[in-house]
Amino acid sequence: MTTLPDALVDVEAVLSKLPFGICVMDAEERLVWANETLLGQLDLRSNEILKCDFDGLPIDPCKESIKGIYVPTQHPKSRLRIVVLALDDQTKLAVFSDVTDLTSTASGYVELLRELSRTDSSTGLLTPNSVYRELLEQIARCRRYGNRLAVMRVCIEGVEKATADLGKQEQILQEIAIKLADNVRAIDAAGQLSKDEFVLVLPETDIDGAERSAKKLMELLQEEHPLEFRFGIAEWRASDDAKTLLERAK
Repeated sequence: MTTLPDALVDVEAVLSKLPFGICVMDAEERLVWANETLLGQLDLRSNEILKCDFDGLPIDPCKESIKGIYVPTQHPKSRLRIVVLALDDQTKLAVFSDVTDLTSTASGYVELLRELSRTDSSTGLLTPNSVYRELLEQIARCRRYGNRLAVMRVCIEGVEKATADLGKQEQILQEIAIKLADNVRAIDAAGQLSKDEFVLVLPETDIDGAERSAKKLMELLQEEHPLEFRFGIAEWRASDDAKTLLERAK
């Protein structure tokens, strides 16, 4: 089987045994590697899957027309959720999660739809509506328990100047989104307000803690992308609702 890209070589053994399917594709979306779980999900052998491009995989869109959900041709009762991420200019990663159990009951189906509507399929970040819901929940806790809460807005400028390629622009913003999500605490929430503006909801954090986090994130982002990043920070006040808190963080 073709070797993994350098970025994934060190974790190949782990990827091979994960309980969800993974495949690696080149820039033309030709498959160059897949783990054992994916081979089982699609009922393929390793030499067969490497003859495919992504569109040639034996999967069909779910008849229920849920974005990102597919049916393996050889296992028509199964349901797979597929998320595709760009690792760099030449490499993409697709993750296949088995959501058959979630779609087998009405309650599970509703829960799946709720989760899909809550996050963006390409980054895993909260959608704008979900950001507001998260803020409402956190503000309710603040009012009840007197907790601290901070919000950080991150605006990216200069993407269009960096490249005129729309696909490349999308990739840069996706990489930034993933970097933000990967560098916050488990209790934090990362969301996307617009194409080039992101937001972090930081429970149990005061303005000083948020400023320290912003400084670290600025350094991490500028290491990889020579763009202009504007950070806006606000700490919750008793007079704030979700809208005013976000506005003060501009």
